[in-house]
Amino acid sequence: QADWSADGVEKAASLDAAIQSASRSTEGVNAVMVIGGGEIYHAALPRADRLEITRVHAAPTGDTRFPPIDPETWREVARETPDRGPKDSAEVTFLTYRRRG
Repeated sequence: QADWSADGVEKAASLDAAIQSASRSTEGVNAVMVIGGGEIYHAALPRADRLEITRVHAAPTGDTRFPPIDPETWREVARETPDRGPKDSAEVTFLTYRRRG
Protein backbone atom coordinates (compact mmCIF):
# COMPACT_ATOMS: atom_id res chain seq x y z
CA GLN A 1 0.00 0.00 0.00
CA ALA A 2 1.88 3.00 -1.32
CA ASP A 3 0.46 5.58 1.11
CA TRP A 4 0.82 3.48 4.31
CA SER A 5 3.50 4.24 6.88
CA ALA A 6 4.31 3.52 10.52
CA ASP A 7 7.12 4.62 12.81
CA GLY A 8 10.09 2.27 12.64
CA VAL A 9 8.77 0.39 9.62
CA GLU A 10 10.54 0.21 6.27
CA LYS A 11 8.29 -0.49 3.28
CA ALA A 12 9.25 -2.56 0.25
CA ALA A 13 7.56 -2.67 -3.13
CA SER A 14 8.15 -6.39 -3.67
CA LEU A 15 9.13 -9.58 -1.88
CA ASP A 16 12.59 -9.38 -3.51
CA ALA A 17 13.07 -5.84 -2.23
CA ALA A 18 11.88 -6.77 1.26
CA ILE A 19 14.24 -9.75 1.50
CA GLN A 20 17.17 -7.70 0.20
CA SER A 21 16.44 -4.90 2.66
CA ALA A 22 16.10 -7.29 5.61
CA SER A 23 19.27 -9.13 4.63
CA ARG A 24 21.45 -6.03 4.59
CA SER A 25 19.88 -3.86 7.27
CA THR A 26 20.26 -6.00 10.39
CA GLU A 27 23.78 -6.58 11.64
CA GLY A 28 24.28 -9.86 13.45
CA VAL A 29 21.03 -11.43 12.23
CA ASN A 30 21.41 -14.60 10.19
CA ALA A 31 17.82 -15.27 9.12
CA VAL A 32 15.00 -13.48 7.37
CA MET A 33 11.49 -14.65 8.26
CA VAL A 34 8.40 -14.27 6.11
CA ILE A 35 5.24 -14.04 8.16
CA GLY A 36 1.82 -13.89 6.82
CA GLY A 37 -0.53 -13.90 3.98
CA GLY A 38 -1.27 -16.82 1.70
CA GLU A 39 0.07 -15.08 -1.42
CA ILE A 40 3.27 -14.04 0.35
CA TYR A 41 3.83 -17.58 1.67
CA HIS A 42 3.31 -18.98 -1.83
CA ALA A 43 5.80 -16.50 -3.32
CA ALA A 44 8.43 -17.03 -0.61
CA LEU A 45 8.26 -20.84 -0.37
CA PRO A 46 10.62 -21.55 -3.32
CA ARG A 47 13.33 -19.45 -1.59
CA ALA A 48 12.95 -20.90 1.89
CA ASP A 49 15.38 -23.38 3.40
CA ARG A 50 13.46 -23.87 6.64
CA LEU A 51 9.76 -23.84 7.56
CA GLU A 52 8.52 -23.14 11.09
CA ILE A 53 4.88 -24.23 11.02
CA THR A 54 2.24 -23.94 13.71
CA ARG A 55 -0.49 -26.41 12.85
CA VAL A 56 -3.72 -25.51 14.62
CA HIS A 57 -5.97 -28.53 15.06
CA ALA A 58 -9.18 -26.77 14.07
CA ALA A 59 -11.24 -26.22 10.94
CA PRO A 60 -12.04 -22.52 10.80
CA THR A 61 -13.97 -21.05 7.92
CA GLY A 62 -11.97 -19.19 5.31
CA ASP A 63 -10.10 -19.74 2.09
CA THR A 64 -6.49 -18.84 2.94
CA ARG A 65 -4.17 -21.76 3.55
CA PHE A 66 -0.43 -22.33 3.65
CA PRO A 67 0.72 -24.02 0.43
CA PRO A 68 1.06 -27.81 0.58
CA ILE A 69 4.37 -29.02 2.02
CA ASP A 70 5.81 -31.48 -0.47
CA PRO A 71 7.59 -34.37 1.33
CA GLU A 72 9.88 -34.77 -1.70
CA THR A 73 11.16 -31.23 -1.06
CA TRP A 74 10.85 -30.92 2.73
CA ARG A 75 11.77 -33.21 5.61
CA GLU A 76 10.35 -32.81 9.09
CA VAL A 77 13.17 -32.35 11.62
CA ALA A 78 11.28 -31.38 14.77
CA ARG A 79 7.78 -31.70 16.22
CA GLU A 80 6.33 -30.51 19.52
CA THR A 81 2.75 -30.74 20.72
CA PRO A 82 2.41 -28.74 23.93
CA ASP A 83 -0.35 -29.40 26.42
CA ARG A 84 -3.52 -27.48 25.67
CA GLY A 85 -4.02 -24.64 28.12
CA PRO A 86 -7.32 -23.69 29.73
CA LYS A 87 -7.71 -20.66 27.42
CA ASP A 88 -6.75 -22.50 24.22
CA SER A 89 -9.58 -23.13 21.76
CA ALA A 90 -7.63 -25.83 19.88
CA GLU A 91 -4.55 -27.98 20.20
CA VAL A 92 -1.45 -27.03 18.22
CA THR A 93 1.62 -28.77 16.88
CA PHE A 94 4.86 -26.89 16.19
CA LEU A 95 6.75 -28.36 13.23
CA THR A 96 10.14 -27.59 11.72
CA TYR A 97 10.99 -28.64 8.17
CA ARG A 98 14.29 -28.38 6.30
CA ARG A 99 14.65 -28.32 2.55
CA ARG A 100 16.05 -31.59 1.22
CA GLY A 101 19.46 -31.72 -0.48
